Amino acid sequence: MNELNQEISKKIIGWKRTRYNRINISERFKKYGSHWNAVMFFMNAFAIVLTIVSLKFPLKTGIDTIVAGCFSIYVILLQYF
Repeated sequence: MNELNQEISKKIIGWKRTRYNRINISERFKKYGSHWNAVMFFMNAFAIVLTIVSLKFPLKTGIDTIVAGCFSIYVILLQYF
């Protein structure tokens, strides 16, 4: 009976350790998610600024239309996906 109690105790300790580790990983992923949200916000703002600048101050080569289009597509994809 003593061996059975030891095995049950080992299993319970293992389950508690696994639960604790999963909770810690979940908390870490929440922090990563909030950091990525901040990074994506600044990237979105930067893309909008670059789109406005490329449309406001056109170049003579015509490449600015392509650049503005790329930034516009990037901003749209970033906001909706």
